[in-house]
Amino acid sequence: MLNSLRGSKVKGWSGPWKMAAYEAAFRVFCRHRQGAKPNILLHCTRRTGSTWLMNTVCAHPGMRSEGRPFMTALYTRHKKRIPDLAKAAGYSGDHKFACMVHFDGDDERRFREFAGEVVSGRTVVYPMLRFWEPYFQRKTDRVVYQMTTTTAMAEWFSDNFPCQNVVLLRHPITSSLSTLAAKWQVHCWDFLDHRWFVETHLTGEQVELSRRIMESGSPLEQHVLDWTLKMLVPIRALASGRHPDWLVVTYERIVREPDAVLQELSRQLDLPDIEAMRSQVKRPSRTVTKTSSDKVDDPEYILNRWRKKIDTEQERQLMAILEAFEIDTYRVGEAEPHLAARS
Repeated sequence: MLNSLRGSKVKGWSGPWKMAAYEAAFRVFCRHRQGAKPNILLHCTRRTGSTWLMNTVCAHPGMRSEGRPFMTALYTRHKKRIPDLAKAAGYSGDHKFACMVHFDGDDERRFREFAGEVVSGRTVVYPMLRFWEPYFQRKTDRVVYQMTTTTAMAEWFSDNFPCQNVVLLRHPITSSLSTLAAKWQVHCWDFLDHRWFVETHLTGEQVELSRRIMESGSPLEQHVLDWTLKMLVPIRALASGRHPDWLVVTYERIVREPDAVLQELSRQLDLPDIEAMRSQVKRPSRTVTKTSSDKVDDPEYILNRWRKKIDTEQERQLMAILEAFEIDTYRVGEAEPHLAARS
């Protein structure tokens, strides 16, 4: 059974069966006993180095990971515990929502009960069972979660659960080029058709721009918009100063200064075994592309290769999307962010 799980994905009709197999294998072959240290929520978008960072943290003794638990829950036996996403959005059309953006009233209480079970480690949704990987451990007492479809609820999670929160950022153009190459769909309508999100976080001009991009913009523009809408709440929350306990990690800094990042992870997340993590951070994640797998030790190549595909004018047009939402974390002509990891 373990070999059959290797490389499987949540996809199509087989999703629930595969996830049931994951859960069964986890309960048979692994043992998790939640310890006193709080679990870790990694708020991020897709193709931002989150798997790499998660694997690095999981190399620390006692750690395990769950990849995209709330996205995965929609395809498992747990799906009935998640409130109807279209109803929560105040939407009555045909669009199928994938991102959890906001819940009110009974829906909020219902989701809080389920989310609490997940992030406390009591309910297992999608445990990473990579027995053949050096970072994998069968006996664990702490979990790191990959939170890719709940970024708009980052503050809600922080307010409701005793977890440690990490925000992972990567340049929107390079991550968007990667998601586009992977042929992954955007989730922009999950936000633009969500009444609460629009009324709470967007201006009329921002809504108009977003809808115009979705109706007639290029696929790359749509993916940059996707990055913008997903990271809008975490970036604004960081800028507000309300969450001094949140740790900010950037993909660019991991590439350039891995040891400095490991020191911050160790200090702020109470992960004392830096050497265990150092051995893993040197390994590319399983999601690294073939074109870059042999150049992981070349920071300049890794951080600037996208400029061979995007000229200066295209870069300005794409970054104008972020500017329209008053995001200046990444700027035209600069590969690295201005919102650096904090100590």
